[in-house]
Amino acid sequence: MEHSPTAPHHLSFWEHIGVLRTYLLVGAALFMGLAVLCFTYLDEVLITYLMQPLDGQTLLFLSPMGPFLFKIKIALYAAFLLSFPFWLGLLFRLVS
Repeated sequence: MEHSPTAPHHLSFWEHIGVLRTYLLVGAALFMGLAVLCFTYLDEVLITYLMQPLDGQTLLFLSPMGPFLFKIKIALYAAFLLSFPFWLGLLFRLVS
């Protein structure tokens, strides 16, 4: 039987699990890649943009790791926001 673009393609349970695994790996790789890019290139731009409402005040970090963790969190949030449309597309492709 030949598969046409309009004909439904029936997969077994394990084939669906394989497709889900592939989508999760691709999505996780995209998220981590975007997180690294945001951390290395966009952190100063993002932090400057987020600090504008403080009107020149500085942040107070209570631990030595505070500034580093702040930059990591900003990069992860930015990566989440940038990768979210891709995750929705993967979810739609999986469900349909």
